[in-house]
Amino acid sequence: MEVTKDFSTRHWKIHEVAKAGDKATKTVFYTTDSTSGSVWLVKPGQEVKAHEHPAGDDFWVCIQGKGIFFPEL
Repeated sequence: MEVTKDFSTRHWKIHEVAKAGDKATKTVFYTTDSTSGSVWLVKPGQEVKAHEHPAGDDFWVCIQGKGIFFPEL
C-alpha cells in the first residue's frame, strides 16, 4: 500500500494494510509532518523490542489476541 498524505478518505481495510513476516512487522499506512499511522502484525512468539520515542506519543490497540504493553521503560 502506498504511503499517502491524501486524506480525502480516512478508511483503511486492515487486511489490505497489515503485512506479516518472520519477525513482528510494522507497516506505515499514512504520514504527515506531525503524525503517522502504522499497523504492527505480531504473531504468537514474536515481539516488538522495548524502545522509546521521546518526542512523540504512541497509541496501541490490540485487534486480535492479547499482548503485554510496557508504558514506561
